[in-house]
Amino acid sequence: MKRYDNAVDRFLQNKKDIPLAHIKKQNVRTWVDSLRTQVSQKTRTDFLSTLGLIFEHALERGHIQDDLVNPFRGIKHSDKKKKRSFIPWTDDELRKILNNHRLSNCDRIVSLIGRYSGMRQSEIFNCTLVTKDGVPCLSIAPTETYAGGKTPAAQRLVPIRASILDAVRRTFGQWGSQSSFSKRFSAAKTELVGPGYPDRAFHSLRPQFITLAANAGYSTEQIAWLVGHDGDKGLAMTGGLYMKGYSIELLRDLVEAVPELEGVTTS
Repeated sequence: MKRYDNAVDRFLQNKKDIPLAHIKKQNVRTWVDSLRTQVSQKTRTDFLSTLGLIFEHALERGHIQDDLVNPFRGIKHSDKKKKRSFIPWTDDELRKILNNHRLSNCDRIVSLIGRYSGMRQSEIFNCTLVTKDGVPCLSIAPTETYAGGKTPAAQRLVPIRASILDAVRRTFGQWGSQSSFSKRFSAAKTELVGPGYPDRAFHSLRPQFITLAANAGYSTEQIAWLVGHDGDKGLAMTGGLYMKGYSIELLRDLVEAVPELEGVTTS
């Protein structure tokens, strides 16, 4: 019910109730456009889906005439044409987020994996634990329930930072659902920076890691091997573990080269 109340409140924007039969698709489109700079595409989709369900509920129970078209369906609002640039977290900001009471110990471990590797959230929640040449790694590859990374370069092995290795091994398989984690992280983030700011998110750990790795002296191409970038972001890893001098030992050294995040425990 909280989800429905929140969607209605955002749509009404402190105005009086509006009869469902009076809501036009153009009104909804204008409202969604106004949200583009405030919330993410996923949040807008959630609002539209929830409000659409309310409209359908009213139709099915005869509260409104049955020839009305649901104004919350078929609204296009994709951000794909605009490539968002995520702002890296500072360590001070990240420390405050991870020490927020909303996050569990597992949530902190998941976040530290992102801080020490630049892995995408979906990759962390769908990876497997493997060991290659004696180096403990997280493997991003297709499985029965996971399509794999978003590009060929994203299928890769990522060495686990030594300082969190025990915590990762101890909790692996207990991290819960990605969607639940995302909501908790977002809530903790909002307490720090306020509502909106879609360019400040879990994904901001990725540019943070890339920046730290570059500051540690690693090249764009070497960093691309680890974070799974391809094209002009680095040579694609299309097969095999070793390619043009790339080795798991090099990636392990890269992961270990970024500074430690002090002040966050994983007991």
